[in-house]
Amino acid sequence: MDVFINNKTVSLPEDASVSIALSHANIVAQRGVAVAVNNTVIPNSEWEKYTLKERDNVIVIKATQGG
Repeated sequence: MDVFINNKTVSLPEDASVSIALSHANIVAQRGVAVAVNNTVIPNSEWEKYTLKERDNVIVIKATQGG
């Protein structure tokens, strides 16, 4: 199935979780990373369980330090 991660199409296996999607997109799940699916924030405690659907829109935001 295809989903969009930060506006790029990524092909994933059916029933892929948010964690699998991040892995396929080479995004390291670390502190300071937030994920929203179809404009709904998914807590990182749910990433393993949350199943994506065809054409879901996933936004990944990484916090940065600076001033």
